[in-house]
Amino acid sequence: MLFQLPTEILLYLADFLHSSRDLLGMALVNRFSRDVFLPCLYAFNVRHQRSSALTWAAQHNQIGLVNRMLKEHRGHANTQDYRSRTPIFHAIQIESEEMIRTLLESAADINWQDDQKQTPLLHALKRGHLSIARI
Repeated sequence: MLFQLPTEILLYLADFLHSSRDLLGMALVNRFSRDVFLPCLYAFNVRHQRSSALTWAAQHNQIGLVNRMLKEHRGHANTQDYRSRTPIFHAIQIESEEMIRTLLESAADINWQDDQKQTPLLHALKRGHLSIARI
C-alpha cells in the first residue's frame, strides 16, 4: 500500500528517515522502491557519512557505484577511512586500473598521505604494482 503512493510523496517521506539502515531497508522492498530509495541512500551517505560508500565501492571494484556517487551525488573522491586512506589506495590494493583512472578523473589527490605517510604511488610501488604506478 505504501508503494502505491506517488513517487514525490515517497521522496518526501525519505527525508524523515535518519539512518542509512532505514533507507536501505526501504530500498530492498521491491524494484520500484529500489529505484526510489537507492538515490536517497547515496545522497544520505555523501551528506552524513562522508561518502564512506566510495571506500566500500573502491574495495569491491564497483565502478558503476563510484561513478554514481561522484557524478550524481557529488561524493568526495578524497574521503578517508580510519587509516586516512582515500578510495584510490583501495583501488591500488585490488589492482583495478579502471577504478584508479575513474578516481583520478574525479580529482582524487595522488599526493595524499595516509596515517603512515604513504602516498598512493608509494603504496603501489611497495606492493610491486609497477603497471599501476605508471598510471
